[in-house]
Amino acid sequence: MGRGSAGCLNLITLVFLILTLVVILAVGGMLFNVVPVPLAFRPMTATLPPTAFFPTETRTPIPSPTDTPTRTNTPTRTPTPRPPTATPTQTPTITDTPTNTTTPLPPTATATLTQTPTNTKPPTATRTPTRTRVPTRTKAPTQPITPTQAPAFTVLPPSPSLTSNFVNPGAGCNFMGIGGQVYDMNNQPLPGIQISVTSDTGFNQTTISGSNTTMGQSGWLIQVDTKVSPITYIVELKSPQGVSLSNKVRVSFPGTCEQNLALINFKQGRPF
Repeated sequence: MGRGSAGCLNLITLVFLILTLVVILAVGGMLFNVVPVPLAFRPMTATLPPTAFFPTETRTPIPSPTDTPTRTNTPTRTPTPRPPTATPTQTPTITDTPTNTTTPLPPTATATLTQTPTNTKPPTATRTPTRTRVPTRTKAPTQPITPTQAPAFTVLPPSPSLTSNFVNPGAGCNFMGIGGQVYDMNNQPLPGIQISVTSDTGFNQTTISGSNTTMGQSGWLIQVDTKVSPITYIVELKSPQGVSLSNKVRVSFPGTCEQNLALINFKQGRPF
């Protein structure tokens, strides 16, 4: 009997020892977060009752026909640790949508002209022009100046002179003419020299010295008109070949009866 009860006590002691070890290991595991803590041993946290929030009264305008409102976020009640206060929440409100409003256009961009740099070739180095010597003016070779040969015949002064018509007294003022004489180098009458009388009006007539002896042995006479008029004529001596033998002599009539006859005498100055 004694041995049987002692063995039973030893067995009970061994069981409790094993349970104690298990409890120690479990507690150590729960302390080091190796073994999860059973729900029965977790500390209970006091939960506050939900706070009632009352939405603020908002005036909802009567909606006007507008486009379908876009979906907005649904407000959720969020508890706050502060003393219970009426916290406004996001309440979907229908906002007035303006009808037929002119949508302002975005500001037009003012075009600013910017000069786009163009790729220009770098300037090429230009040669500095070398100073060229200015050519010195060279004198043209002088040629002997040949003196202008004097005409073969010159006008004897006081020619030309104007007088009244004495060669044809019967014509009176119905006459206008030019006449005179031609002399050689020895002051002797020289017939056979051609005399030409022209004008800008188209008059052109010739005669020869000695054809009108009323003026002298080498006299000549050309009637230029049958009335007096203020016209200018050109008188010139020429050779039979048409070569000029004198300068051109201008004779201007005033258009009066007292001066309707011009007298011109020529004298030879050199051979021709």
